[in-house]
Amino acid sequence: VRIKAGTLQLDGNILADGSKGNYVGGGGSGGGIRIDAGTLSGTGFVFARGGGADNNRGGGGGGRIAVYYGSMTLPTANLLASGGNTGINGGAGTIYLKDNANPLADLIINNNGYDSCTGSTRLTSIGHGKASIITYDSLILNGANWTPGAFTDMRINPNISQAKYFTIKDNSVDTIFIDPMEGYLNQFANAGDTFSGVFALNSLSVLGKAHLVTDEQLNVVGDATIDNASVVAGELYAGRTLVTNGGLFKKQ
Repeated sequence: VRIKAGTLQLDGNILADGSKGNYVGGGGSGGGIRIDAGTLSGTGFVFARGGGADNNRGGGGGGRIAVYYGSMTLPTANLLASGGNTGINGGAGTIYLKDNANPLADLIINNNGYDSCTGSTRLTSIGHGKASIITYDSLILNGANWTPGAFTDMRINPNISQAKYFTIKDNSVDTIFIDPMEGYLNQFANAGDTFSGVFALNSLSVLGKAHLVTDEQLNVVGDATIDNASVVAGELYAGRTLVTNGGLFKKQ
């Protein structure tokens, strides 16, 4: 579902729920919804939930909701991308909220209290490895087979022992290029250092028995909240980390 509007007042529902399974198959996964709106208001709901199933079959995973906005008063609690509630619950999807005035987004992963298996929500970008060659504006990984251009606008930390990351300008099959206006790679890393993809966020909320796992780095300017949920990550840097109601953080 794709909606683009100057003003969107939502007092009904936008749905991309997965279908319900039966005694033979599990539930369908939630779909994808993207909303671009100058102003988003109302009391309605946006759903991209996984479908349930009969006969103890697996629930579908939650879908993806992305909202790009200038002003938003629609409650974030009204955006739901939880997994299907069955005997074997589906994992949570993602809710990505991007204020056009902020360079970084807020990410919410909420399974609405439906417990699912460990690592049922996985985030992956460029992965990690040991750099073969580092220059001021490039990182080379010998033997890599990356898709050219696939990492554009993603982020990389060239040395996971520190927190500085860079925006990727382009990539070839074995080389990642950054804009040296952000700094020089070889001031922060050397050949042989371990690099990692980075999920750079304004805030992160993992809630309601969601289980997030990533081999890569989470870098959060504001709060990283883990409430009745778990996060397993390569590294977590945050302005403030809140682990409540039996929440768990573990280094990958």
